[in-house]
Amino acid sequence: MQRGHSTPSRSSCHSSALLKGPGTHPVPWQQRHSSTRRSSTLQYPRPRFCAQAGRIFSVWGLIPRNVTDAVDAPRPAKKETKYFSFEQAKAFLEVASEDRFWALYVLAFTTGLRRGELLGLRWEDLDLERGVVRVRRSLTPNGKSYNQPKSAKGRRSVRLTPGAVEALERHKMNQDREKDCLGSQWQEQGLVFPSSIGTPLTPATFSTALSSPC
Repeated sequence: MQRGHSTPSRSSCHSSALLKGPGTHPVPWQQRHSSTRRSSTLQYPRPRFCAQAGRIFSVWGLIPRNVTDAVDAPRPAKKETKYFSFEQAKAFLEVASEDRFWALYVLAFTTGLRRGELLGLRWEDLDLERGVVRVRRSLTPNGKSYNQPKSAKGRRSVRLTPGAVEALERHKMNQDREKDCLGSQWQEQGLVFPSSIGTPLTPATFSTALSSPC
């Protein structure tokens, strides 16, 4: 979490009001970094290998039948994703009200965008007058490249709540001050939520911040 900057008062922008509206979505405490496929493959390689080998040996006539057909391979237990309740989200925003990425948290709670989608946003993707954000790319886990949405469903426009629009307007003012202070050290990439020098953040940074706002 990065602090130490001058932030305009947010007394007119209460946490409960920020979270109201049809666009409000639950946000996981921690977003999983690997898919179920990768996890199950790493944890349970032996039963799959034995089943495949049994089928091959049976076809080749090396064994009379594949005994693994009568065995159910163990399945990895699914992890239960924990979500912020309305009251928890409200309390989080109050605690993080002076944080550099306060607007990022507001957008996460009110739009339901994924980690990579939030960190891949550029100012050109936002229409604050109309209150719309267009999802066009997603930052990869290593923070070094972007993925394009694979379907029309992934390429979408999301309505912003009035509280989210106000938070983004304040965030833009703060970011402009940061650029003025850093001068040539700022590496402009047009990102809405960059690092303190304008470069992309890694999604893990966002997850860590959500886990501990203080």
